[in-house]
Formats: sequence, structure tokens, C-alpha cells
Amino acid sequence: MSDGWNANPTSAVSAMTSVLAGLFSISGLVAFTLGVGTVYVWNHIKIVVTKRRTPKVRINKMWAGWVVVTLAVAFVGVKTQQTWDCQSQFAAVLKTRSELSAQDNKLDGIERDALQTLVSQALSPPPDIAPLPPDDPKRQAWGREITLDYFNTVQDARNQRDANQKEREQHPLPEPSCGRT
Repeated sequence: MSDGWNANPTSAVSAMTSVLAGLFSISGLVAFTLGVGTVYVWNHIKIVVTKRRTPKVRINKMWAGWVVVTLAVAFVGVKTQQTWDCQSQFAAVLKTRSELSAQDNKLDGIERDALQTLVSQALSPPPDIAPLPPDDPKRQAWGREITLDYFNTVQDARNQRDANQKEREQHPLPEPSCGRT
């Protein structure tokens, strides 16, 4: 039995990415600014209440530098993860679309092959049909047979294409969201 954190690591990464992305939004910037402002206001209130002349709050430049570096690294990490997610979505959509194109190309090839077969058979009839005149019933029956084979092959390809189209209409391809909701 697995716990919820390890069940799907990708969803945990996406959840953390969305949390960190919220920090680098306008509302995250406003919250950070209000938090820093609240610290200064609280320190001034303490000065007034204790009647000290100078605040004892000093900002250590090294700590401030580490905060800036940490925020910059987190920002780069969030943007990298968002870019990775977006590229993964595009790759999945492109793969699906290329598979659909391959299906269509295969059906086109079947129709072209059927036409080529029809033309080559009509231009080069078998030896027992070739000497017969065009109005001979045996030659006409042979002509109807090869034409019917052609139309059946093309109809099968068109039926498959129609079935593919209905499937695509029932299950449309997802568009990559790339962070949009």
C-alpha cells in the first residue's frame, strides 16, 4: 500500500510547481511586500511602546543575499518545470497528430494502388482476354470485374476514413494548455 505522496510523483511535482508559480505572480509579490512592510510597522510599534530611540532591527546583507538567491533559483526551477510540461504536452499532441496523418496517408496509398492496378490491368489484359473485341461479353465481364474490384477497394478505404473521422469528432485532440487553465 502506498501513501499519497509517492503514488504519482508527477502530480506531486505539478502541485509544487503550481504553488511556487503562485509565489511569482502579482498576488504573490503583493503578499511578500505586505509581509515585509508589516515587519517594519511592527518594529516601529515596538519602538514607540518601549520608547527606544533606534530600532534594533538590522538587515544582514548575507541573509538578504541568500533570500534573493533562493528566490531566483526557485523562480528558474518553476519556469523550467513549466517549460518542460509545455514541451511534453506539445510532443504528445504532435505524436497523436502524426499517427492520424499516417493513417490518412495509408488510406491514400490504398486508393492510389487500386487505381494503378485498375489502369495496368485495363491496359494489359490477360492473354485469353486481349484478342477479344471490346464488345465481347467475356471481355466486358472481365472489365466489370476489375472495375468492381477497384470500386470495392476505394469504398473500403473511404469507409475506414469516415470511421476515423467519426472517432476524431467523438474524441477530439486535446490542445496543449501550457499553464493556462
